[in-house]
Amino acid sequence: MSTKMSPSLAPAALAAIAVLLTIPAVYAVLRAWDAMMGPEVNPATAPVSIHIAMFWRLSVAAYAAGMVAPIAYLAARRALRPTLEVLSALSIAVAVLALAQGTLLP
Repeated sequence: MSTKMSPSLAPAALAAIAVLLTIPAVYAVLRAWDAMMGPEVNPATAPVSIHIAMFWRLSVAAYAAGMVAPIAYLAARRALRPTLEVLSALSIAVAVLALAQGTLLP
């Protein structure tokens, strides 16, 4: 069994990785913004509704990921290795961002 990925699948795989990095990054930024802007309703005491902040943060993050996907795909088709290097650096940045948001602004 070969361990190499098909050349036609590589850009799609990198686009998927970009999407998976975009969602937690945008969510962390929006959550930090909300935390700095003031208190929000305790989700344990609020009734379940589509108006909860987490729903909207995830919706905006998914929307942003949808915009990132074609850009990452086109970048990977043009230059696969540099795109991979950028995404590997961004994976560390997203991890640090999520850790900082989770510990400093829970």
